[in-house]
Amino acid sequence: MRVPPDALPRPMASALVAGMWSVEVTGERAATPAQVFSVLAELEKWPEWNKGILRIEMHGAFQTGAIALLVLPASTSLSFAMTIRC
Repeated sequence: MRVPPDALPRPMASALVAGMWSVEVTGERAATPAQVFSVLAELEKWPEWNKGILRIEMHGAFQTGAIALLVLPASTSLSFAMTIRC
């Protein structure tokens, strides 16, 4: 699936695995993996490009295995473990 450069990635697959949701987001960009990674690593800016997030709290470095907490507008929070593949 081709994604326009100005469109945000959309979840491509979602599944409940071992009691946890797994969501995979894919897309094509002209940016390098390092450029995409640097944008994603700026946690304080996530609400600017994803209006469904109030804030994100990362426990540890932005890397595979890091535990993070997404806080949503309704004050619901979701904890997740990060998996990064380039």
